Amino acid sequence: MRRCQKAGFHSDFIRVKDGLSRINVKMKSNEETEINGQGPNIDAAALDQLFRKLDKLERDDVLIVSGSVPSTLPGDV
Repeated sequence: MRRCQKAGFHSDFIRVKDGLSRINVKMKSNEETEINGQGPNIDAAALDQLFRKLDKLERDDVLIVSGSVPSTLPGDV
């Protein structure tokens, strides 16, 4: 978050109660190996908070969504 502020733009992250950001490690050699951490537990309240934020987006806003849907959420989210 501090890096965002230092770069001069406003961030509005949603903090979750349980877990940390997911950690992924990929090792490439003759055979590729992936080690993927489970990621955070996203409860209904945090998901609702996301949808409320999305509803407030305006014409010139920029939304960046990255990564895959965590296993704690339904795949169709």
